[in-house]
Amino acid sequence: MPTLLAAAGWSDERQAFRLMAALYAALLIVLNAGLLLGVHERRDYVRRASNPLVPGVRRALRNRPFRILLLAGTVNAISAAIPAILLPYFVAYVLQPSDPGAMIGLFLVMYLGSGLLFVPLWLAVAKRIGKLRTLLLVSAIGIAGSVFYFFAGPGDLVYAGCIYFVTGTVSMAGNFLVPAMAADVIDYDELRTGKRREAQYTSFWALIPKFVAIPGSSIPLAILAAVGYVPNQPQSEPVMFWIRFMYSAFPAVFYLGAWLIITRYPISEEIHLAIRAGIASLAAGRKTTDPLTGATLVPQGRGRVSEEDGWFLDHFSARELRAALDGGPQRLLAEVLAAAAVSALVCAAAVGVALTGLRSLEETPPLTTVFAVVTAGLALTAVCFHGLRLRPARRIGGIGEAVIRSHLEDSSG
Repeated sequence: MPTLLAAAGWSDERQAFRLMAALYAALLIVLNAGLLLGVHERRDYVRRASNPLVPGVRRALRNRPFRILLLAGTVNAISAAIPAILLPYFVAYVLQPSDPGAMIGLFLVMYLGSGLLFVPLWLAVAKRIGKLRTLLLVSAIGIAGSVFYFFAGPGDLVYAGCIYFVTGTVSMAGNFLVPAMAADVIDYDELRTGKRREAQYTSFWALIPKFVAIPGSSIPLAILAAVGYVPNQPQSEPVMFWIRFMYSAFPAVFYLGAWLIITRYPISEEIHLAIRAGIASLAAGRKTTDPLTGATLVPQGRGRVSEEDGWFLDHFSARELRAALDGGPQRLLAEVLAAAAVSALVCAAAVGVALTGLRSLEETPPLTTVFAVVTAGLALTAVCFHGLRLRPARRIGGIGEAVIRSHLEDSSG
């Protein structure tokens, strides 16, 4: 947008960004108003009872396709922010154009513009060969392009522009392929649990990758500072190498890791049709078969464990439930209290490390501080998670041992 505004005659950057802010504010209001007025929740979903939080988390993590998709997204998120952060450094110090600002804008227009143009192509490809194969294909193109950036040098503007265009052609594909695969995962969860839980799943996908993105965004700048980067000055060879490496090869390693993980994703178009058919069978009161595991599934309320008891027992792991069978309800309560206490201690220790490293807001904090902040956030989340389990732990005595054993057998299947 700054590049387009500059081309239109808005030479004053402050005025250009003020116009951008006004345009974006208007778009946010108009588009969200259109969403609220034009898209309505399904009434049968609105009438359903709320999904329990802690058992919902545990059941989500038992969903194998979800675990694969979440892990791939988390690995990908570790380095996803690095190219955007290092783009000005890469263009200014590695490519060395006469006007770095204008060249950055041109590259971004090429990258994002080609991505927009190629969306119809990848939609057509996905319909023909399936979502997973299309995602693997576009990811492979992105990985190769990321590696090619490493070989750019001063003056290689055409070479870099070609890579930006090619990698841009696949840049938008994940924006519709991954959510479509996530919808299949949620359908599979409905088959297994009988509930629609879009909110819980999308919260996972929104929050977990952001935890790992924080250190991913800080690592490149910390490394450049460590190897001797000096702003607005000619850079040494080590600094030039690390800019190229962190911009290209480093993210490519994580992209490749995510690619290898997603190859294990088990839901094809055929399996998804079987999942939808299974949901319909259960809704009609008939048994069905899990197309991924082969297990026999029965309609809600017809199993050995009632739906209410099943969700209640999912406040605890299989190991904790076995501990309750062996040592009684008090042992389970003690384990939950211990888990909450350990999480609280880790959180306090991480906060201490973070405060120690934060000497001044004018200085870039060390990586230990960044990792400590992330650790503190995760530990605080764990404290809240275990705190929500304390009340159910006190009530576990009201569930018979036979019900707990049946639940453990059903969960392992």
